[in-house]
Amino acid sequence: MGYHVRIINTAKDTAASAKMLNRPQALAAWLRKNFDFYADTDDSGQQYFYRADDQERTLFYEVCDEGNRELLAIGPDDTLLSLMIDIARLLGDGSRVVGDEGETYVSPVRSYTHPDDAATLAAIYGHNSLGRKLFDFLLSIWIPLLLWLIVLLLWLIVFLFKLWKE
Repeated sequence: MGYHVRIINTAKDTAASAKMLNRPQALAAWLRKNFDFYADTDDSGQQYFYRADDQERTLFYEVCDEGNRELLAIGPDDTLLSLMIDIARLLGDGSRVVGDEGETYVSPVRSYTHPDDAATLAAIYGHNSLGRKLFDFLLSIWIPLLLWLIVLLLWLIVFLFKLWKE
């Protein structure tokens, strides 16, 4: 399964019904007019958007846990990621592009942690906890040290074997 990137809207000052992502017909017309995306539905009823000149770059229309909707791309390249960022910006209603690890994209190479996601990410990944930082630090020391000890042990075995054969 590829890396998922979504256009979501967590703006608290905008009513759910006013968010373009939550209005399927309006979103389809808007994407067609502004980005030349066509709407279609597959055999299972999944709605998606594609460009006639580039059907490899597809956005799937999904319903989130909270009932809000999002546009999903699976394994997007930098071109599609840039396009998604442009779509979110042009929507102008607080929509943003978020990756699987909770990072909000500003460009294909720049991202940040959005305030709406900070608490969730801290709970999932342990960000900002002293225990997690200590674990990461020790892990960065112990793995190279362990590899060094294995190489040393192998060298010692070879050396002792050569001594024994003499």
